[in-house]
Amino acid sequence: MKILSKKTGEVMATLSPRELEIFFKENGLNKDDYVIEESSADATRRCLQFLEDTDWQILRHREQVEMNEETSLTPEQYQTLLTERKKARDKVDPSDVRAKYLT
Repeated sequence: MKILSKKTGEVMATLSPRELEIFFKENGLNKDDYVIEESSADATRRCLQFLEDTDWQILRHREQVEMNEETSLTPEQYQTLLTERKKARDKVDPSDVRAKYLT
């Protein structure tokens, strides 16, 4: 991800998504003063990571429903999670996925 100054257009840094928060915090910078450009590959990685990180919540919820147990997520929370996961899937560039998993 490229971090560009809104004032000058200068590239301040090129970081991974995980380094982004640290960069702003350690340097005392306000994100609103910068443009963050995310490559297609970075967006795909971020979305795939989100999907992987939330798989267990979907599985747990479905198992709890199947076992007629009280669910850990409310119906509203579950619908919100499903919506966010759909948004993440919709943002994934299929060519990046093919390159990652089929080569």
